[in-house]
Formats: sequence, C-alpha cells, structure tokens
Amino acid sequence: MITSLIQKAKHTGTKLASQKLARNIGWLTAAEFISRFGRIIAAIILARQLDAVAFGIAAIALTIFEVTRVFTENGIGAAVVRAKKKDFHKTANTAFRLMWIVCLVLAAVQIGAGVIVEMVLPGRDAGAMVAFLGIVFRLMPFGVMHA
Repeated sequence: MITSLIQKAKHTGTKLASQKLARNIGWLTAAEFISRFGRIIAAIILARQLDAVAFGIAAIALTIFEVTRVFTENGIGAAVVRAKKKDFHKTANTAFRLMWIVCLVLAAVQIGAGVIVEMVLPGRDAGAMVAFLGIVFRLMPFGVMHA
C-alpha cells in the first residue's frame, strides 16, 4: 500500500515537473518569437522609411551591437538561479559585480568598434551610432538582481 502511494507520488511529481518544464519552454519560445518578429517588423519599417545608405548604416550598427550583446548571455543569471539557499546572497552579490565588469568591458568594446567603423566609413555617422549603442551596456547591470 505504501509502495503504491510512493509510486503514485513519484508519477504525479514527474508529471507536474514535465508540465512546468513544457510551460517554461513555451514561454521562452514565445518570447523569442515575439523578439524576432519585432525585429523583422522594425527592419521592414526602417527599410520603408530610410534610404539605402541610412538603412545600411543602421543595419551595421545594430549588427555590431547584437554581436557584442551575445556576451551578456554568459550564465551569470543562471548561476544566481541555481544557487543554494545558503549561498544565495553571496552568489547574487558576486553576479552583480561580475555583470558590472562584463558590461563595462562590453561598453568599451562597443565604443571601440564605433571608432573603427568611423575610420572605415568616415562622415556617415555610422561610428557614432555604433558607439552610442554602447550606452545600453552601462544600463544592463541595473537589471541584474542585487542582494
């Protein structure tokens, strides 16, 4: 009798966990889809509103920004989520400090990329646009939880 209750509890727990996992995957997929769809719509609107040169400059700036932004997805947030209760505050504080370091370095990289783009494409303000997007990295650490 007790064995059957344990088996039933395990089955229910597994079923619940798989449903939660499926829901979480669904939300992540939906968020990615909305993000990608939004970018496509933005590209269409920009293409209709800007001339070819301005659109190309915007595309260069956004591409460099997205390539640089990839390095913010480095697992720091996941480490906070995985932290054990006893280590949580220490992990959160460390994550906060690490994210500041990462974002300041990425801001410098983005500004450096802007300088390089300006040397390659002088007089088109492409470098200024690339460098200006580096400001985003100065704001990102505020979104990381600080214990």
